[in-house]
Amino acid sequence: MMLDGWMDRLLASEARHALLLVSIQLHPLLSGSPPAGSAEAAVALLLMPDSLAHQHGVARLANLHRPVRGMADTAQEALSNALRWGRAAVGQIGGAWQTGLDTTQAGALQQVATRTGTTIESMELDRTVGHAGGAAAWLAVACGAASLTASAAPQLVMVGQGASVDCAVLKRPGAARGAAAVDISRRESR
Repeated sequence: MMLDGWMDRLLASEARHALLLVSIQLHPLLSGSPPAGSAEAAVALLLMPDSLAHQHGVARLANLHRPVRGMADTAQEALSNALRWGRAAVGQIGGAWQTGLDTTQAGALQQVATRTGTTIESMELDRTVGHAGGAAAWLAVACGAASLTASAAPQLVMVGQGASVDCAVLKRPGAARGAAAVDISRRESR
């Protein structure tokens, strides 16, 4: 919800500023293997208001809409609100990037899609690359943003954190105004 707080501060004042976010997850190993099901990741995101990106001619990779937090047992409500705030219908979502979700939480996305007669391809990062700890949420945002191309449909990010779920929509630049611009300077995972 750091992103939500940053957006609130931007709305509360006339000052517009960029935010460089760097998140790294490493394991303290001298020899041996990292814990099972884990991943090491380093993510750097440059976040700035859409107007500031335009003013300075910053090439943008994606627009990230305000995240919505909900309780894990009502993940469908958080997902529905995120889609509304991102001005996207579930049928428009091209893919979902998920981390920290249990089976029930991950199933909320598919239940919403099934009710509308659509299918959303989900990338469960914890299963495919391993859980990236403190960098996991930002890795999901970076992967979703990197997957956007000129013809790509909006992407969804869903992050489970204990009893809560955060959902946000990513769109191509120009697809929506009023979102934070995201520029990925570097993304690594192993």
